Amino acid sequence: MKFNYPCFGIMKKIYYVKSKLYEYEFQLKIYFEDKIYGVYVYKNRDSKGNKYIEFMTIIKDDFTESEVNLLKMIHNKLKFNKKIKGRYVRLEDIGKTDLKMETYNCLENNELKKEYTNIDYFTWWLFKNKGIGVRSPAINKLSREIG
Repeated sequence: MKFNYPCFGIMKKIYYVKSKLYEYEFQLKIYFEDKIYGVYVYKNRDSKGNKYIEFMTIIKDDFTESEVNLLKMIHNKLKFNKKIKGRYVRLEDIGKTDLKMETYNCLENNELKKEYTNIDYFTWWLFKNKGIGVRSPAINKLSREIG
């Protein structure tokens, strides 16, 4: 007897994403220890309306060149798909828009780059109101910086 419940497909996707993010957070804390403040995830849409998952990793200090190479290794190991994008923002830059901060590392199409990716006030609203910490300090501890 074969059961075909649509919720199983959704549950499988949720489990996949959740397990990837837990592994990602675990790897970051192993290799970068105190440099990582927290990992947060939320849903977003691009200008064409396509949904994707975005993570924002809050870091206490910029990555060195060798640390960026290590970060690339972690991303390659985890093989994030194109529906997962991410940013690495310094703790002191929380609540700031792109042009008020230095370029930052970001992941898009499984490629790590250092550039601006359109962090604006809406991004911070999503982060504050829809973000979920992955074994990280609560977002409300950062809320006063976000506004």
